[in-house]
Order: sequence, then C-alpha cells, then structure tokens
Amino acid sequence: MRQEIDAFARDLSPEVYKSVYRASKLKTEGRRNILWHDYDDPDMLRRLAGQIKQHTLEHLDTYLEQAEASLKRNGAEVHFAVDAESANRAKTDFLANIS
Repeated sequence: MRQEIDAFARDLSPEVYKSVYRASKLKTEGRRNILWHDYDDPDMLRRLAGQIKQHTLEHLDTYLEQAEASLKRNGAEVHFAVDAESANRAKTDFLANIS
C-alpha cells in the first residue's frame, strides 16, 4: 500500500533523496549499534517497550483523564475529537472565540 510519504519521496530530486536516505540510514544504524552495544539483552527492551505500549492502550481512558486534568490545572483548554472533522471544528470554534 502506497502512502503519502511515497509520493513525496518520488518527487524529490535524486540528490535530496540520496541525502535523506543516507541520513535516515545512519541514524537508524546508530540507534541499533548503541542498543546492541550498551544493553546485554536488547530484545528484552523491545519486549518491555511492547508491554508498556500495550498497558498504555489498555488503560488509555485513565491516562487521558490524568492528562486532561493536568493540562486544565495548567490553564489549557482540552478538546477530544472522534475524527479530523470534529477536531477541525473544535479548533475553528476556539480560534473564533479568541479573536
């Protein structure tokens, strides 16, 4: 399945494409080398990261409530949106009210 990034990459000049590719590859290889060099069991870290992600998804309602409370305590206005259209509507309404 093609993604927007594929169309974007296709339109880059060959020089820019090579540069971005090399930089990305070096960064990825660097992270991998650090992981394998600095940790006895890097696969354990991957499993732990997966467990943390799964836990977070399973308790997302709790974490969102905590984040909302913290943001509001700090003066932020919080909007939850079920899709892009409702997010855009909330943003538009917000901006209209501060003008």
